[in-house]
Amino acid sequence: MSLKITIKTIKDALDVHKDMLEHEGRFNSRHKSLLKNIEGYFGKYKVHEIPKYVVDNYYKSEQKRRNVKPQTITREISVINASLSLCYNLEYLETKPRMLDASHKSDVRNVWLTEPEIKKLLNAKRLKRNPSIEKACKIALTTTARKSAIRELRVEQIRWDEGLIDFNNDLMRNKSKPRAVVPIPKSIESMLRTACKESKKGFVLQSNSGNKIGDPLYILKECVRDIGLNKDICFHTLRHTGAVHMAMNNVPLMELSRYMGHKSIEITEKVYAKFYPSFMKHSSEVAGGLINDC
Repeated sequence: MSLKITIKTIKDALDVHKDMLEHEGRFNSRHKSLLKNIEGYFGKYKVHEIPKYVVDNYYKSEQKRRNVKPQTITREISVINASLSLCYNLEYLETKPRMLDASHKSDVRNVWLTEPEIKKLLNAKRLKRNPSIEKACKIALTTTARKSAIRELRVEQIRWDEGLIDFNNDLMRNKSKPRAVVPIPKSIESMLRTACKESKKGFVLQSNSGNKIGDPLYILKECVRDIGLNKDICFHTLRHTGAVHMAMNNVPLMELSRYMGHKSIEITEKVYAKFYPSFMKHSSEVAGGLINDC
């Protein structure tokens, strides 16, 4: 990319972002569709002059027009912000632009599955017809690994002699979130051994051609619909569910943090402390004692 690039409009900023993704070999059909939506609406606006009402109108009009959830619109607004930040960091912009309000927050961290719901999901007929997706769900629930780590998991990352799964691999990008090394859960050990034995190109979970499996989200959502589960589920819900059940069963917070591959225990504490049975119980007893004998 030329150092003489002039960025005036949102379209200019999005073009820089697209060029970077193409240069890194990461530009795909999802990016193409996403950029098309936001460029058509925001492209003409100057980078420093997007009124708040324009963003608000985008949320309202696009949800209705395309019948999409607020989370989808939030991702699109976040791409604009990422494009603006990229241009500023590359010094194509002298003044840092105001970030657009991507205020809708997904409720994903408040959605988790109970044990009966987990059993119902794993016994869904559609999931049984898609064994690779079924395995992906089981790995997510038992190891709390992220979707990308599960899809990229290779045979050599399962260290049978040590009884460990190392979710770190050479496919990880520099900005990838940290991944954990966890003990092989006994409940999926046999499943993993069979999957490794049947692997054609080294992936633990494979498509018919032997490559890594596609995004399991569509099948997962269809299974949720099939079983009549009235929850807004994404694949991350499975990771979150596994962690919630560990917290509710008093797995030490530090151990849970390491198991999930968090950078710090503070991240784990912020999300999962409230699920521990003893959370704030002592505080309640102390505070309650203030009015004893009154």
